[in-house]
Amino acid sequence: MRSALTIGLIAQTLALATANAQVCPFSVTHNADSLNVTCTEVSSGVWDLKLTIVDDGTPTVTVTVNDMSGGGSPTIRDLVFDLTNNSGNGPYVSAVVKGPTGDELNLAGLSSVTVDTDTGGELYLVDLRVGGDLGSVTAQRLDSLRTTGDVTGDITILEVAGVFSGSIGTLVVDGDFLGSIDFDPNDTGSKIDTLSVGGDIGTSMSPVSISASATIGLISCDTPVR
Repeated sequence: MRSALTIGLIAQTLALATANAQVCPFSVTHNADSLNVTCTEVSSGVWDLKLTIVDDGTPTVTVTVNDMSGGGSPTIRDLVFDLTNNSGNGPYVSAVVKGPTGDELNLAGLSSVTVDTDTGGELYLVDLRVGGDLGSVTAQRLDSLRTTGDVTGDITILEVAGVFSGSIGTLVVDGDFLGSIDFDPNDTGSKIDTLSVGGDIGTSMSPVSISASATIGLISCDTPVR
């Protein structure tokens, strides 16, 4: 039989584990037919977030980045949008990822955004805000991005089916832009409206590639590296 001391230590350990356990800091609202959230803390303050979205049409999904239950802003390692449908016609998901009103840059960092679909779905990132560094982003469209840190990975805009083309709206980067911007080579109408960088674009040892088949509007930075 276990002693009272052993039982007491087990109880203390369970209580400590419960106290240290973090509640998922991301709340998700949507109008999709079905949406499942998989939220996993991979290390202290760092999370993987996967949204499995089932819809036949054009749902809207909003991810609100809240403070962690122990305090502080969370970081996302991998943000995955898994898009499926029942009819083979979509879904075409419009997504917003940012903090709550008044603290919209509450996401401390984001390593990657990817879209996973084998049924013709497309991801339109309407608004993405990061209060730190951003890694790579893959989507069919990126309308608005703001990050207070560096962009360290590539932004890849996938082919858009039908009459539309891949596009980038306004990208505002307070730090350096160290990745490339790539569109699908078969997309003859791809465009970039604005890329505003507070730091450098590329480095002398690692130049970056920024191109679009149709139009590029304004590109500004502190020091362009040729």
